[in-house]
Amino acid sequence: NVGVAISCRLVSVLHSIRMVPLNSIMFWLTLAVVARLAAANGPTLHFVTNNGTASGTDLQEIATTKCGSDCTVQCHNTVTEALVSAQKGDGILVLAGLLPAVGGNPSVNAMSTTVITNAECARMQSLGLRLYWEFPRQYNSNLRQTLQPLELRQTQWERAVATVSVGPSTPKLALLHPHKQVDFVDLSSTFPPSTVPELVLARVAGYDNASLGLPPTTYPLLTQANDWTLVAATSLSNPRTRRFSPTTRWQDVIVRILAHVAPRTSISSAGLWTASVTTSFPRDGPLPATAELDALVRGVDFFAVGGLLPSARAATAMVQVCFPWTQLDPITQKSSLLHELLNTGLHNWKRSCRVRKVSEAAAAVQLFCSARSTWDL
Repeated sequence: NVGVAISCRLVSVLHSIRMVPLNSIMFWLTLAVVARLAAANGPTLHFVTNNGTASGTDLQEIATTKCGSDCTVQCHNTVTEALVSAQKGDGILVLAGLLPAVGGNPSVNAMSTTVITNAECARMQSLGLRLYWEFPRQYNSNLRQTLQPLELRQTQWERAVATVSVGPSTPKLALLHPHKQVDFVDLSSTFPPSTVPELVLARVAGYDNASLGLPPTTYPLLTQANDWTLVAATSLSNPRTRRFSPTTRWQDVIVRILAHVAPRTSISSAGLWTASVTTSFPRDGPLPATAELDALVRGVDFFAVGGLLPSARAATAMVQVCFPWTQLDPITQKSSLLHELLNTGLHNWKRSCRVRKVSEAAAAVQLFCSARSTWDL
């Protein structure tokens, strides 16, 4: 290394002219070199996913691109593989690479939840690793004791609530929105009463914040279990891919996870990724006079431009193949398709795109059909 060679030569010169004692110069030079090397070689973050690819999560991508020289990233297919290369002080992140099931009854299998054995937990603790573990199949607050199977649940009306300030955009009682019908494991009975989760799942009132506080029943979502373990009840490593909202608050959660496994990282939550859906107007800004009409026109245009509304010729062809458009409901004497859309927003006929929203689908079909008087609906 040229820099070290020059430094050593400088030490020799200074000592030869009796400016500084040799032992003092060498001490401070060695201390500076060691400190610089330590800063340049931060901890290694070992990512383990259960989908066989060892990469591909939002969390791993952000750590790779945003942490800079604060840490390095390695990807592994198994926890055992990660422990072979892990060094003291490294971080290990065991992620649910496959998304938990959405819709229907909760289901669990070897490719959805994550597993760490007691022996692997003991090895992590002996190496002084910092662990982030999400969607575990079994857990015990004392990781040296037998890990107990966890009950699987599924969100319905629950939202994520911050019980403490997680970041600049996520104060205490801030609401975060994972999707409905997301599988999670019930960690309620695994922590001692003194352990307070940082995020919980709960049915609460409010829009931006839990305005009436927390209900009696909550489920831990993100918990600092001990000095070296941060555990999540479901997959939190893909908030961008899964379009969790609000974006700025989930960015705070990502930074919180990275700060746990690599405490020296200086990553900021601002602008980690761009939200896929943004607002058209500022929160407290005035709306133009035509805002409501413009929104309706944009909604109808979405169906027309997207090819979701067929032409008269295409509709005639589909009558014979896909759906009995001309069949009238015996009670309402209206089209069965339109009747079903207006009442449930659902229908059995699908094109290349998904149309299942009550207001958008019904309004679009109603307006389009009104404009096309040749359609006998």
